[in-house]
Amino acid sequence: MLDGADDERLGLFLREYGDGHTAPEPLASCHGGVDVDGEPTTSA
Repeated sequence: MLDGADDERLGLFLREYGDGHTAPEPLASCHGGVDVDGEPTTSA
Protein backbone atom coordinates (compact mmCIF):
# COMPACT_ATOMS: atom_id res chain seq x y z
CA MET A 1 0.00 0.00 0.00
CA LEU A 2 1.28 3.44 -0.87
CA ASP A 3 1.55 6.07 1.87
CA GLY A 4 0.47 8.96 -0.37
CA ALA A 5 1.12 10.80 -3.62
CA ASP A 6 4.69 11.59 -2.52
CA ASP A 7 5.52 7.91 -1.83
CA GLU A 8 8.72 7.05 -3.71
CA ARG A 9 7.12 3.75 -4.81
CA LEU A 10 4.38 5.51 -6.80
CA GLY A 11 6.24 5.20 -10.12
CA LEU A 12 6.72 1.47 -9.61
CA PHE A 13 3.06 1.08 -8.71
CA LEU A 14 1.94 2.93 -11.85
CA ARG A 15 4.27 0.90 -14.08
CA GLU A 16 2.90 -2.33 -12.63
CA TYR A 17 -0.82 -1.56 -12.41
CA GLY A 18 -1.43 1.63 -14.42
CA ASP A 19 -2.61 -0.08 -17.60
CA GLY A 20 -5.44 -1.85 -15.74
CA HIS A 21 -4.44 -5.39 -16.75
CA THR A 22 -5.36 -6.61 -13.27
CA ALA A 23 -8.74 -4.84 -13.23
CA PRO A 24 -11.99 -6.76 -13.63
CA GLU A 25 -13.65 -6.82 -17.05
CA PRO A 26 -15.97 -3.92 -17.84
CA LEU A 27 -19.56 -4.59 -16.72
CA ALA A 28 -18.49 -7.73 -14.84
CA SER A 29 -20.19 -8.47 -11.55
CA CYS A 30 -18.35 -7.63 -8.34
CA HIS A 31 -20.40 -10.28 -6.51
CA GLY A 32 -18.40 -11.63 -3.61
CA GLY A 33 -16.17 -8.55 -3.34
CA VAL A 34 -15.07 -6.87 -0.15
CA ASP A 35 -14.72 -3.22 0.82
CA VAL A 36 -11.58 -1.53 2.19
CA ASP A 37 -12.35 -2.89 5.67
CA GLY A 38 -12.64 -6.46 4.39
CA GLU A 39 -16.43 -6.49 4.81
CA PRO A 40 -18.55 -8.08 2.07
CA THR A 41 -19.97 -5.58 -0.41
CA THR A 42 -23.69 -5.32 -0.91
CA SER A 43 -25.46 -4.87 -4.21
CA ALA A 44 -27.28 -1.61 -4.79
